[in-house]
Amino acid sequence: MAHKVAKSLISPNVHDYIPLSEDYTICEMAPPSCFMRKTIGELYLRSKYHIEVIAVREVLPERLTAVPRADLVIKDSDILVGIGKEEDIQKVA
Repeated sequence: MAHKVAKSLISPNVHDYIPLSEDYTICEMAPPSCFMRKTIGELYLRSKYHIEVIAVREVLPERLTAVPRADLVIKDSDILVGIGKEEDIQKVA
């Protein structure tokens, strides 16, 4: 629990995370403002940050899109569920 609290203080955009190994994690994060109104494809998350978005959870309306398409547009009410190395996720969050 202390580890989760410490991570939330370091990265306030990260809502929750599940460590998969020493290096890799799955996390839920609020998208930074520079992601708004851009598609997942336009963000180049895989090539630029080495992060894969595996789901997008919409808060309004409450809906989950698993394995979102590259043309999905990010909104301010979205929560991104991504997988990657913890150090790469920190660069985005």
